[in-house]
Parts: sequence; C-alpha cells; structure tokens
Amino acid sequence: MSPLHEALQSWKGPDRIASALRDAGYGAHLVYQRAILEFCQPECSRTDVDIYWHETAREFVSSAGSDFDLGLHRKEKGYYKSPYLEALRVNPLVTDSPFRVLPSLHPCVHVYYSELEFGGSGLYGRIRAQVEERKRAEFAALEIDASRWTDSRRDFQILLDEAAERHGFELSTPQKIYGRSSAILYRKEAQNGLLFYFNADSGRREPYRTQLPIQFWVGHKTAREDDFFVADFRNVVAGFEQYGYFATPEAAVLGIEALVFAFDAFSRSF
Repeated sequence: MSPLHEALQSWKGPDRIASALRDAGYGAHLVYQRAILEFCQPECSRTDVDIYWHETAREFVSSAGSDFDLGLHRKEKGYYKSPYLEALRVNPLVTDSPFRVLPSLHPCVHVYYSELEFGGSGLYGRIRAQVEERKRAEFAALEIDASRWTDSRRDFQILLDEAAERHGFELSTPQKIYGRSSAILYRKEAQNGLLFYFNADSGRREPYRTQLPIQFWVGHKTAREDDFFVADFRNVVAGFEQYGYFATPEAAVLGIEALVFAFDAFSRSF
C-alpha cells in the first residue's frame, strides 16, 4: 500500500467534518440534503440515504477516489470497501438511466438527479432558491464582508489568500498535479504526512460569475509527485458543493470561506 493510501486509512469519517460545519454555522448542504430526502420519501427512509452518503464518503477517502469518476483508478489493495455499496454494484437497483454515467448507485437518489437534470417540474429552481436563502442567512450571521468581490481573477485571488491564511494554509512551491503545474498553491501538512493542497483553477476563464474555480487535492510528503487525488466534497459531505455556486457577491465570498473552512476541517479529521 502506498504512503498516501496508508495514511488515508486513519480518516475518522464524515461525522467529524459535519460537526465542525454545524458548530461554525454552515448548513446550506443540509438544505440540499433535506430536499433530496423529501423528494425520496416515502420510497426511501432517511436512515437508508444517510447510510449511502456515509459509506460513499468512507470508501471515497479510503480508496483515494479509486472507484469514483473524479479519481484515478488505482491498483492499490487494502482500502475500505463498503459492503453496502458493493451490494448495489453487484445487484444494481438502477437498471435504466438517462445518464451516460450514473450520478448515484442509490435508486432514490438517482431518480432525484434524473428529475433535477431532465424533469420539467422546476425542482432545480426551487432547491436553488432554498439553498440561496440559507446562504443569505449565513452571510448575515457570520458578518462576512463582500465589498471587495468583483468577478476578476485578481480580486478572487486576494480573497483566497486571506481565507488560506486564516485557516493555516501556507503558500507552497509550484507542484505538478496530474501533469499540470500550479503557480499558486496553498498547502497544509497533517501529522501523518498527508498534504492538503488547494488552488485556483488556472484553466477557468474570467469573469467568475456562477462557480468558484477552486480545486482541492490530497497527497503525501513521501509519495510520488503524481500520487494525488481530487478531494471532491460531493463525495465527502453530500451537498457541500453548493457553496461553490453563487449568484451574488455575498454568496461568492461566503463560498470561499466555507470551502476553505471545510477543507481545513477535512485535514484535521485524520
């Protein structure tokens, strides 16, 4: 087992991150989760969907994304394989899908995503409105200043610099991640040698008007340069990717702080 995979086995699970988010006042992801649960009932219980999210997070982190589309398919052995998810793979309950790649193995969650993407019920608009309402409340409660937000790369980078410093991330020397070099990279090292990186996606074009161009990566100080995995929070805390979307300057600045806070909480959960 590689140093990266061995260190990832010490993860304490998504509950540790969920507690940190709750204590800090972040809950837009909970609004999104609730919308899925309400859509899925009565066919699926909350307990069942919660198990699905929990097991997805455990397997995603333990395997360094091996069994997920946004991760590398590795040959490593010994990581956590969820019996719950394996049963869904061996005996899939989703046999007909409009998606080329299934967004979820869980049948109820799959139906939700199908309606979100292809349905005509206005589900997406309703959920976005609920999520943004929660963000507005958080913005006010956390007293976040959005006066310096513009849709330019320069101002975005300044706000990202400040969030990184608040949460103990330091500027790192340029690194090649999956063959791409990042000039500005923030880094924090955990006690077990894991390295937590994030940067602004240099491939994204200005202006930034709908989605924050932040990428999160995890490596290990003794691993090969190319031995990283994408820490996609959709697979760690269901719905937390909602902080990456914005329609107002307030939501953008809140999103930067929330995403960096969550990644910091992730780094402290090993």
